[in-house]
This record gives sequence, C-alpha cells and structure tokens, in this order.
Amino acid sequence: QFGGHKYAAGLTMEKENVGKFVDRFEKEVSARITEEMLVPEVEIDLELPIASIEMDLLTELKKFGPFGPGNMAPVFLSKGVVERGWARVVGENHLKCDLIDPKFPARIYPAIGFNLGEYLAQISNKKEFNVCYTIEENEWNGKVTLQLNLKDVRV
Repeated sequence: QFGGHKYAAGLTMEKENVGKFVDRFEKEVSARITEEMLVPEVEIDLELPIASIEMDLLTELKKFGPFGPGNMAPVFLSKGVVERGWARVVGENHLKCDLIDPKFPARIYPAIGFNLGEYLAQISNKKEFNVCYTIEENEWNGKVTLQLNLKDVRV
C-alpha cells in the first residue's frame, strides 16, 4: 500500500517498534555492505574529445529528451582536458571552471560540478585530467550557451 514507484518499499509497524527496526536494519546493512558499494559509480555512455562538442551536438541530444528517470541524459568522458585558470568554488561546494583541450585552447567549455568543490586545487595546476559530464544548455542574460555538468573528475 506504500510507495509510488518501482524503487519504493513500504511496511506497517507499531510506533514503539520503529527504534528496534532501525537498529536491526542498520546491523543488517552494515553486515552486508562492502567498501566498493560505498563508492558511487558513474556510467559513461561515450568517450568524446572535448574539442568536438558544439551547439549542434546539444541540438541533436535534445531530440532524445526529455531526460529523467527511465531516460537519463547521456554521460560523456573526455580525457586530457585542462582548466584554463578561472576555476573557483561557488555556492556551498560547487566547482565552476572553464575546460579546454590543450590542442585547441581557443575552444572554451564552461562547466559546473555540483558538490565537486574539493577538486579545485587538483585541477588548478594546469595539468591534464579526465572528466565525465552531461551536456546542457545554459541561458543567462538572454544568451544561450553550452555548459558541461560535471559528474566526476579524475586527476
């Protein structure tokens, strides 16, 4: 009788049993969970040289939308990117940066990495690193641009 989607679970119990349930549940999870299970995984759909991203690609990707549960936005991997020197942490812990391919430094790709602020020092050293991301449209002051939504960074 509870839930609402395929990942939901529900049960009924007396209020006085909630504490016991929580304790037992935590014990069961602790006994079964492994360190590997605690590391989030990002499923990558395609490796893509960052310099090949253009507005036409975003236009084509939008034809596969709308994106959400059951139809997730594709995640791309680009290797050997460099931050061009403007990286900063914004908000609570969000990494805001501009990425380039060192072979094509004139092509600049603005990126935001929600809750990835801890990577600021590691990417600010002009060394190459890898990123995985979704490609999004960013509209600001009436101007529409590409933006990469970073999912993870590997230095």
